This record gives sequence, C-alpha cells and structure tokens, in this order.
Amino acid sequence: MKNLSPSFLQSLGRTSQTLAYGYILTRNDGVKVYFSGHDCDIIIDGNLFIAANSLDIGYGEKQSGFANDNGILFGGFDIGIIEEVDIKLGKWDSAKVEIILFDWQNTNNFTTIFNGLINSINQNDIGFEFELSGQKQQFQNQIGRTISRNCDAILGDGKCGVNLVAAGHFYDAEILINSKLDYLEINALPNFEEYLFGKIVFKSGALLGFEIGIKNIVKNNISTIIYPEIPLPLLPNMGDLIRLFKGCNKSFTICKSRFLNGDNFRGCPHLPGQSDAFVGPAISGNDGGRRA
Repeated sequence: MKNLSPSFLQSLGRTSQTLAYGYILTRNDGVKVYFSGHDCDIIIDGNLFIAANSLDIGYGEKQSGFANDNGILFGGFDIGIIEEVDIKLGKWDSAKVEIILFDWQNTNNFTTIFNGLINSINQNDIGFEFELSGQKQQFQNQIGRTISRNCDAILGDGKCGVNLVAAGHFYDAEILINSKLDYLEINALPNFEEYLFGKIVFKSGALLGFEIGIKNIVKNNISTIIYPEIPLPLLPNMGDLIRLFKGCNKSFTICKSRFLNGDNFRGCPHLPGQSDAFVGPAISGNDGGRRA
C-alpha cells in the first residue's frame, strides 16, 4: 500500500487530469537518464526530466504473488541519448527502469508505479521497443551453486579467482584490413586453440570497450581468422586494437592444466554419470546376494 499525500490523492481524483509519466533509465555502464511524457522539461525530486513525446509506455500487467510484472516501453531515436549504436553495443541490455507518475502542477506529488529492468530489446530504423520485467524476476533467477561435473563459475570472476591479465592469459593484436562484421583477421595467433570459448575486448576505435565471445578460430599460413559469437554491431577499422582472452570449457582438466586453478575448481569432476546410475548387475561373480 502506497502512502500518498492528500493533495496527490485529490489530483488523482480530478476530472481534468494534470498527471504525466516520468521514466528513469540506468544503463548497465551506470549512465542514468531522465525522461517525461510532459510537454516541457520539468524538475522532479531535484532531477531534470527531459520532455520526450516519442517515448511512451505500452501495455503492462501487475501480477499478484511471485508472478512477474511486465510491460513495454517504446520510443524513437529522435529523443536523443538513447542512440541506436548504444543499443547495438549492448549498453541498454538489462538496464534498470523506474517509471513514476507525477502531477506537473505540483511536482512534490509523485509515486513509483514500476521498478524493473529491460528484459529484451526490439528495434528498427526509427525506434526501439523495450520489453520490461519487474523486480520479481529476481525470484526466478538461480541462486547458489549447481551440482555438475563442469565448473559453474565464469572465467575470471570472483568465484573463479583467476586474474587473466596478471597471469598473462591474453594476447593483444591489431585488426587487419580484411575484417568484416562476422569475422576478424589478425596476424598469426600463437597457441590459438587456447582462445576458443574466450572473448574479444576492443581496446580502441568505434567499438572501444565492447566485449564479445569467441565462437571459432581458423589459422592459415599468414594470419588468423576469429569468428565472434554473433556479428559485430559496427565494422572495425584496420589497425584497431583488440585483446583476446583465453577460453575455458569448464572442465577440470583445462582448469588445472591451462590456468593452474584446480584447487579452486567450482564443479564436481568425479560425480558419477548416468551410465553409472543405470548400470545393471555384473554378469560374472553375481551370486544373487546369497549368504555363505
């Protein structure tokens, strides 16, 4: 139950409404922007909300219990700040979204009506559509560890414990002229097999800071072709710098031999498989459990 001021309750009950939506969006790199559906810029709670008539909320559902709230936020690239290139670079993936309802005649009267994140993004040449999920989405996320032969950590994270840079598990290279959106060409990469399942981090150029996984690597006589998981959002230029990080297939063997991290392996490599669970009685030496 929300506690609203008497003046706000009065404005909610008016026949002639003075209400508008405000949108607070926080990108995954920490950049926060404020928009409103009002026809001019307005300050609410000390923050300047920029008028964005081409930004609007679509259908939404509030669910009881642990069912997740959802909704749609759509707009055009003409509003500024939300740029097509930033969407392609993944800066809006899983961004936080807060939607408020406010009285533009008395900006002290406002309340939050939605809190959540961007679950998926659809876009075209003129605009975008953010599919929103409420905070109850977190109750559907996995918490804790899973029992598996393979490691449940992400290479280089806090659970894994490997410092890829300090341990030298990377290779810096320049992009060659033949590179395309769906592959990058660099000079010969030593021990290229170790970089499968690794990642690419762009260190310069239009894709500066962009990260993407490595799907495959093909080496020829004079160069190495690296295929990212999905096509790149922008075409890199010849001479752009990238850093390749070695990959891990989550097995105990690779963890121990490549990264010397066997003592911190986050899996159960000796867990019996399905073949052991379904094995029948031995053919020889089986006496049916007879007592001597």
